[in-house]
Amino acid sequence: MDLKALIEAATASRKPIAREFDFEGQPVVGYFLELPAGEVRKTFQEENPDAAIVAATFCDAEGKLLFTPDQALALKYWPQRTLAREALAAVGFTKEAKDDAKKPSPATPD
Repeated sequence: MDLKALIEAATASRKPIAREFDFEGQPVVGYFLELPAGEVRKTFQEENPDAAIVAATFCDAEGKLLFTPDQALALKYWPQRTLAREALAAVGFTKEAKDDAKKPSPATPD
């Protein structure tokens, strides 16, 4: 693969990423926009980074954001924290996401 292809593959698509997780005791599928690293890091500088990442990434299957910043701030602590944790995993900012990226894809032999 040439450098241009590697850069294109490493560039955030801003497309929804489907992620299955447990929310308030129920299995759900959530969608999170893939954001550039700089935008994700900006959310860490907000007064409430969990609400900021939820508002910036949580979307429907077509990519339409589902929370305004005020709506994300209005969530109770644990639901907000759960959505933020899943958003960070979906966009690759957790150890889980890093470990998953190291695994070969099912279409790629070991």
